Amino acid sequence: MQIDRLWVRLTGSFLLVAALCVGIIAAIANRTTTAEFNRLVWQGQMMSDGSIVRELAAYYTRHRNWAGAETILSDHANSMGMMMGGGQGRGRMMGRMASLLLADARGHIVADTSGQRTGSLLSTSERQSAVPIADNGQTVGWLVGVGSPVLSTREEAFLRQVNASLVWAGLAAGVLGLGLGVVLARGLSAPLARLTRAARAIAQGRLEERVPVGGSTEMREMGNAFNQMAESLAQAEKQRRNLVADIAHELRTPLAVIQGNLQALLDGVYPLERSQLISLQEEAVLLGRLVNDLRELALADAGQLELQVAPIDPGELVQSAVMAFSGTAEQQGVILRAEVEPGLPPIRGDAARLGQVLRNLLSNALRYTPPGGKIIVRCTRSSAFTGIALHVQDTGPGIKPEDLPHVFDRFYRGDKSRSRASGGAGLGLAIAKRIVEAHGGKIGVKSEYSRGADFWFTLPTGDKAQ
Repeated sequence: MQIDRLWVRLTGSFLLVAALCVGIIAAIANRTTTAEFNRLVWQGQMMSDGSIVRELAAYYTRHRNWAGAETILSDHANSMGMMMGGGQGRGRMMGRMASLLLADARGHIVADTSGQRTGSLLSTSERQSAVPIADNGQTVGWLVGVGSPVLSTREEAFLRQVNASLVWAGLAAGVLGLGLGVVLARGLSAPLARLTRAARAIAQGRLEERVPVGGSTEMREMGNAFNQMAESLAQAEKQRRNLVADIAHELRTPLAVIQGNLQALLDGVYPLERSQLISLQEEAVLLGRLVNDLRELALADAGQLELQVAPIDPGELVQSAVMAFSGTAEQQGVILRAEVEPGLPPIRGDAARLGQVLRNLLSNALRYTPPGGKIIVRCTRSSAFTGIALHVQDTGPGIKPEDLPHVFDRFYRGDKSRSRASGGAGLGLAIAKRIVEAHGGKIGVKSEYSRGADFWFTLPTGDKAQ
């Protein structure tokens, strides 16, 4: 058994506390029991020997004071020792261990067989055990026995039995405390042991490992926190693997086209003409754009995206983006217009980056809006956010409900059969989200399938902008 185990230490702590408590209780109980028993014995001896009380009362009646009463106390102390069967030796022992006190009506000690407390006051406990001395129905003094009285054989046996009972009770309580301590310590350390095993499993790559939740509130909270952490690690690992696979897939296609065309040109399959070079150049541009998007996304994830912050007129930002796509919209037969609320306050941000967000949303809207459809770019004050809200609303096919939570995920395409040429690499919305969040805003989408989509993002104004 390893002594550094938590349950062993807890058991030892429980046992130590139990031993201390039992020892303290036993000591107090023994002292209290002995004192109370001695008090009762003193009272019994003095009441049974009523001559001392009668003699003191008569003495006070004759002299009207207690001067010279020490002689009476000494005589009776010796006689009490002899009455208990101890002879002169028991009397001497009683003289060393106990004494008789005589106090006046106010509690001032006027006589003491030990000669140590004459002139002092009786204590509260001594008053409670004192035997009153009366004269004509009025208390004129108090007789008190202090210390350990001379005990009979039966009385000594009784005290020994009480003390032995206290010892056995303490031992029984200690054994019971040890047993309960082991059980409680095991119960407290068991969740930690399970947590340790689960943590080791996760460290070995078994991210599906979970711990059962139970026990006290703290243990349940710890179990839930661990399971949430494990779930987050599993999701992160899944996203990492998907990201690596998606990047490999997206890079493989343009590289394969470039490699195949170059090999065909070297083998003489294709003549070295301008059209072939243009095709290769387009694939290289596409590859470069993909690599640049990945770099921007990595910088945004790391919080290192550079922003050239300056005051921006939101109306001019919207008009500029709409103007850039107006020709494309006209060619596709799509109505494109801007609706800007007048008197909007300026925002602080990077005009190029925010323009990139708007261009990305407009590009997606134009890609899916059919001829005769309509795209509206609206810029208004936000009712739920202190700032402005920009909306790009289209009348395209909309987004399926199961795809809505994932539209801003990197490399996500709702239509799995969509090609890169028709749908891009699936990074534009992920980058747009990071840019908006870097400006202290929020981005989202509302859509009903077959009834269009409304992409929106909010930006803070004035000093609230980052």
